[in-house]
Amino acid sequence: MAIRELVFPCGATLFGVDDEELFRLGRRHADEHHADEHIPDESIQDQVAQHARDAAGDAWSVGGAFLEGLAARDYEKVAASMDADVRFRALLPPGLQESAGPDAVSGAFRSWFGDAEEFELVDSRVGYVGERLQLSWRFRLRPAPFGIGDGWHVIEQQAFVDAAQAINSIDLVCSGFNREPIAG
Repeated sequence: MAIRELVFPCGATLFGVDDEELFRLGRRHADEHHADEHIPDESIQDQVAQHARDAAGDAWSVGGAFLEGLAARDYEKVAASMDADVRFRALLPPGLQESAGPDAVSGAFRSWFGDAEEFELVDSRVGYVGERLQLSWRFRLRPAPFGIGDGWHVIEQQAFVDAAQAINSIDLVCSGFNREPIAG
């Protein structure tokens, strides 16, 4: 399956399985990040029709699909971006966590983010460190899992990924869930 990508005029890059998904993601991006511009559906459809293309590199495309799934808390999409033999190592505040297989790996993300009543993507990036794909994301959510607390918490994770047609391995470093300061 080819992944499609669209670079918006603002520089945001969206990845989807087809142009219909790119339109939905573009509508959401416009509503969340450009609400004051009142961008009509027709403008987004024109952007998709004129600028959507098959994503350049397989690893980049797979990484983008993984991030899109994670940001949407679509754990089936997260699992679909992984090879059947994916290896996962995560350095978390309590210590090292390891697992293998798409269901176990996507289950780790579900355990961290799946029960939050409110969940916002603050930032995400895709790049390379040498030949390894580098993915990073920062989420704001509440309540935090595992009884950490009810207020807003922020978490950032950096992942270094080996991928071709699918993700083969993920090495992740996590900030932990950090209480957001109360303005006042």
